[in-house]
Amino acid sequence: MNRRVIKSDIVAQMAEQSNLSQKSINELVSATFRHLISGVCNDGSASIHGFGRFELTEHKEKRIRNPQTGKMQTVDAKKSVKFTPCTDLKERVNARNAAFLR
Repeated sequence: MNRRVIKSDIVAQMAEQSNLSQKSINELVSATFRHLISGVCNDGSASIHGFGRFELTEHKEKRIRNPQTGKMQTVDAKKSVKFTPCTDLKERVNARNAAFLR
C-alpha cells in the first residue's frame, strides 16, 4: 500500500504496453511533465482530463509566534501548488479505502 510510483515505473510500464523504446517513452513523459510545470508556472494551472488539476496558490506574508521563544516572526509570502483530483479518481480512491478498511 505504501509503494510509490516513480517516473521510471511509468516509463517501464508504458514501454511494456507499447512498441516504443524506454528512451522514447522517457522523452515523452519528460515533455509531459515540462508542459504541466510550464502551465502551472505561466498560466496558474494545468489539467489532465480524467486525473486532476494542478493550481498555483499564493500565501501572503504573515506574522507568527515562535512557540519555543515566544517571539513574533515574519513568514515570507510564498507560492505552492495544489492538486485537486477529478471526481473519478476521488471515487476510486474512496472505494478502495472503504474495501481496505473492512
